[in-house]
Amino acid sequence: NVYPDMAFGESFAEENFFYMDTATGEWNHGLLMVDETAKNAFNGYTALENTEAFYAMASFPILMQKNWSFSFEGGARYEDYTMDLDSYNPITNAPATTIYGDTASAHLNQNAILPSINLIYKNDDQVIVRSAYSKTVGRPEFRELAPIAYQEFYQSEVAIGYPFLKNAEVQNFDLRGEWYPSASELFSVGLFYKTFENPIEVSMISTPDLDYKTFQNARTAHTSGIELEVRKKLPIPLTMGFGSISMNSTISHSEVTVKDTVFLFNGTSYANSASTTQRPLQGQSRVMFNASIDYRSPNAYTIALAYNSFTKRINSVGVGEVGDIYEFPFHSLNMTAGKKFGSFKVSGKINNILNSNVRFGHIESSTGDLKLRKVYSPGLSFSLGVKYQLQQNRS
Repeated sequence: NVYPDMAFGESFAEENFFYMDTATGEWNHGLLMVDETAKNAFNGYTALENTEAFYAMASFPILMQKNWSFSFEGGARYEDYTMDLDSYNPITNAPATTIYGDTASAHLNQNAILPSINLIYKNDDQVIVRSAYSKTVGRPEFRELAPIAYQEFYQSEVAIGYPFLKNAEVQNFDLRGEWYPSASELFSVGLFYKTFENPIEVSMISTPDLDYKTFQNARTAHTSGIELEVRKKLPIPLTMGFGSISMNSTISHSEVTVKDTVFLFNGTSYANSASTTQRPLQGQSRVMFNASIDYRSPNAYTIALAYNSFTKRINSVGVGEVGDIYEFPFHSLNMTAGKKFGSFKVSGKINNILNSNVRFGHIESSTGDLKLRKVYSPGLSFSLGVKYQLQQNRS
């Protein structure tokens, strides 16, 4: 309030605030400044996470023949996991509550047995076939649990945590074949399949003023694919050094189905405003590709050139007709080089030689046109390092 005998802003003078006089040690009663976002002042939390675990493993042959063998490697890990998170108003210390008056606290307690089973076939140490099964868990982060509205730094979206998330459980199935023509060469093909129970995914709430995202346990999710890897020695004489070329690629398909209804920490529910409730996993590309060339000279010079790229992947879940926001392919080409001089090693690196741009945008559903929302250039970067290794004499 501004009174007739006060200048504008005078009510916010220091003497009108609640503070302690450091000279006298006395409290001055007055104004309190509260930063409240969307009437959600419960923006403080305390959390305690504890994991107690042990594991046992074993490795033994099942069949041993002259030129081949079949063996088992595996075990299990036991985890006793607890997590307690309590959100509160940092001014009044009042806990966050639901519309029913219950405390909106997060409490996770899980006793998990996580097995790992590997069956391995070897033929003259040149051909190896591995089949594997394992179970893993995915646990929510504190920010995904805390019932606090905050604006994300990069996407400027307002996110709200959900304290009633469940841990996700993942079952992994893998089959991989490897051929080693020589000690430095490899050809391999791998198949994988993963299923998710209670996967943690983003859901959207659309309001007239803002779009909010929160975190929910989705219905189902799975991913499958094939991995290819090649490592080949370059055909140069050993007197000229050693070089190799490596390539690997992953081709995958993923799908997650989220629920039609979104629940907030206070007990209210809304329709899921996401563009689609069935989409690929966030952050997963259909194709990923990596390649590198390495060379080491007889006089300790080294040089390596590495390239990697990926197909478009969901960066941010879209709302309504706008569609999902994708990160589009980034072509990264980097070079490193080095040389040893006794106890010294000098190295240099150049990043993003192609000067590629990072691009985010969406694809118009009606026309298929690319609409960019954000583009930035990381530019080229150069670095130079010197490393000294202290020699120690041992008797």
